[in-house]
Amino acid sequence: MSNDKIDEEQQAEEQQAEEQPCGDGRHDPAMAAKQVIHALTSRDAQRHFIHAGVELAMGIEAIMRSLPVPEPVEKMKDASSDYMKFVIEEAFCANNPYCKHRDEGGVKKVELD
Repeated sequence: MSNDKIDEEQQAEEQQAEEQPCGDGRHDPAMAAKQVIHALTSRDAQRHFIHAGVELAMGIEAIMRSLPVPEPVEKMKDASSDYMKFVIEEAFCANNPYCKHRDEGGVKKVELD
């Protein structure tokens, strides 16, 4: 189904929901739920939610990067990154006999006939 077709169907449903009366002064709960679902699932609302979420994440990241980091936290971060590098190298070398991080000589050349 193309995006234009989806947009047309959604607009028709929204127009139909707007045209239906609410009854004798009491609002129909099923109609209210349907209108809320249509409002939250419309393409424009979803696009807005995604853009707002990305902007929020980028703002929080910028704030976190600009804050000063205490010295113990910086040391812990450096130590953990060194440890993770060691663990990753060990995992790669465990299954690869030609691993360049091994002490046995590193990369081996293979001659092709």
